[in-house]
Amino acid sequence: MFNLRLIDNSIIFCDHKNKINILRTLSEKSLFFDIKFLDYKNVVGHINKKYYFFMKEKYNISYDLSKEIKNYLPFISIKKEYNSKRLNDLKNIKKGLLEGNIYSDLILNKNSNIYTVNKMCVPSFIKREAYDLELTALSKKPIKLNICNNQKEQAYSVYETVLELLEKGINIENIIILNASESDQLTIQKLLRDSDIPYITNQRIQVTKFPKISSLFDILDNEGLKPGLAYLNNELSPVLQDKLLSIYNQYLDKDITKNMDIFISILKNTYIDKTEFSDSIRFSSIDNYIYDNHKYYLLMNYADSSLIKYINTFSYLTKEELDEIGYYSLKEINNYLEKDIINQLETIENLILFHSKKDKFENILPILSINRKISKFNYRYVVKETSYLKTLNALEYAKASYDFNTFYIKRNDYSLLYNTYNQTQNRYLHQFTGIKKEDLNYLLKQNNTLTASKIESYNLCQFQYLLKYLLKLDKFETNPYQFLGKLTHKVLEKVTIDKNTDIDNIVLNHFDFPEEEIYKEKIYREALLKELKKIVPILIDFHKETKFNIIETEVEFKIPYKEFFITGIIDKAMIYKKENNYFILIDYKLNEKDLKISEIKKKRLLQLPLYLYAYTSINKDYIPVGLYYQKTSIGRYKYKEDAIKSSFKLNGISLDNKNIIQELDRDLNYIKSISYKNNGDFSKNNRLIDKDEFLNIKQDVINYIEEMIKNIKQGKFNINPLPEYKKKTDSISCEYCKFESICYNKNTGGDFS
Repeated sequence: MFNLRLIDNSIIFCDHKNKINILRTLSEKSLFFDIKFLDYKNVVGHINKKYYFFMKEKYNISYDLSKEIKNYLPFISIKKEYNSKRLNDLKNIKKGLLEGNIYSDLILNKNSNIYTVNKMCVPSFIKREAYDLELTALSKKPIKLNICNNQKEQAYSVYETVLELLEKGINIENIIILNASESDQLTIQKLLRDSDIPYITNQRIQVTKFPKISSLFDILDNEGLKPGLAYLNNELSPVLQDKLLSIYNQYLDKDITKNMDIFISILKNTYIDKTEFSDSIRFSSIDNYIYDNHKYYLLMNYADSSLIKYINTFSYLTKEELDEIGYYSLKEINNYLEKDIINQLETIENLILFHSKKDKFENILPILSINRKISKFNYRYVVKETSYLKTLNALEYAKASYDFNTFYIKRNDYSLLYNTYNQTQNRYLHQFTGIKKEDLNYLLKQNNTLTASKIESYNLCQFQYLLKYLLKLDKFETNPYQFLGKLTHKVLEKVTIDKNTDIDNIVLNHFDFPEEEIYKEKIYREALLKELKKIVPILIDFHKETKFNIIETEVEFKIPYKEFFITGIIDKAMIYKKENNYFILIDYKLNEKDLKISEIKKKRLLQLPLYLYAYTSINKDYIPVGLYYQKTSIGRYKYKEDAIKSSFKLNGISLDNKNIIQELDRDLNYIKSISYKNNGDFSKNNRLIDKDEFLNIKQDVINYIEEMIKNIKQGKFNINPLPEYKKKTDSISCEYCKFESICYNKNTGGDFS
């Protein structure tokens, strides 16, 4: 612990939770000190509310880019001549902001000592020594680590731990669940609700997740400020009204009208604080809670991929430019992020960890140097004889009823179960007669995401979609091809970030091979390694040659759309910044796949079109140049260099703009099905489309989403597979369907009516 007297008249670099910890300690001891708190991410002196409007009006810079530039301004010297044109442009922007009284640099007391908590980065322009500040003593109490097979078991393990703590007499307010994902929270909250255990989450909610908010943005964008304000006052909830009107009141109407796109971006990046309640279990993020040694902390997702949010790249400035202005290095930032987590693990007195071996992919325990004993326990979920859940007791009645009616075995508690649940029992009829409205609403609430696969599935057969995605009757089975796909994605992602990645280590040691075919593991791993060593150099050469050199990997999105969320993960986006922002999207596939406009019109091959919709919804001023599949396996008899390079080419549709395509791939060495004529122009090709056709694809996706939402909300889940095609006797919808024993479609002799 630190000497409190030392921090009077000081500057402390720390995050919000540690700032509150310090202030609380001072308050408890009735000490009043002169302390300036700073966070490494925000070291500006002052920024006027008009900053974003000023940047758009004077420099035509978007909200998102202005937000990023703000981080670099304190590091830019207006007296220095830089090697980079972009840095000199930032210098001129900073001069304009200073002259317009929009921005001012941070002014620090020269006599103040500098302290840093958990080795938080200190800006290079502060030429003083920074002293480490340790706030909390290390705990000697061992940590329990529950290792679970999957995310669902992890949620049950947390729930059962909550029950154990409550049964020991721990106050409900003293139980904090940390680092739970959205899906974790949904699972645990359902269990808590069914058990009548109150809970709250103190995580703020972005306004874009509220119903009707998208309509407000559309009205502001298309009809103007006055109709937008009328809609806000008449249609939105009071909590939204108060928050959004407080933002509106900060600006002049004429500034908003002139910069409506900026104003909408400001509103979209607004968060609503959760209402505080007592006598409840609390969910909190790992970087936004106030430590109390009387409380019990249940830390979920203890894994290398989700515990520490390492930063891999900066998007606007290059490494050389960042070094030139003295900005923090990735190593400095990541060292701080790691130190902050280690400090929490070492100091939280009552800490229980939970690890899920598998989520979408394999999870690995973090390799951290922790000065504390961790005791590992393998957790297995077992249905208990007694339960806090009414639903499980109903299942007990179903089992008891089956035993009694089939084998005349009568349990001791059969009469009690019969009298309690018999009236609510639904008999099974072997036909689909529709779904109850309340059941449908419940299912949609629990499964409110839409993906390309789900939209395609609904078009193939509405009933199949109901069984597979709402009722979840499709058992997930792993196979070697899924293993190869995950491993290939991992390698290509890592190589894109760092070309010196140890491919051998990833291929030979990462992810579990399907147990039922474990005898094939060595062959598959060695074959894949051989292929990737041929493919990776081609990828690296492409990245060197193309001017689309701003690369984003594993781009996750979750976009609110009415009562649903459009979700997915884009394998790779490549951006070229000139007078406009151009981009291509790439989806890796083990096998050959081709994107055709005709297939999109049939509501098939919607993955890349949906990614186009999502990416342009997030980056509104970006212009699409290509949507491509990229095959990531070589196949048999293709180990000649030319054949491998041809196999790895981008396959899809491209913008019919020779100048931009040449910036992507000057000699067309990496794109399939495009060629030059003798005069240097492109040969006619249905793979080349104009900007309007890209807009049409996006609009098609919107239409498909609208149609699907309308139908599923009305409960339209007809057994309606597509007709047979060519010489096939089966519908394409039924070809790989696992539900023929439920729908009985095949028993009709192929009568799809």
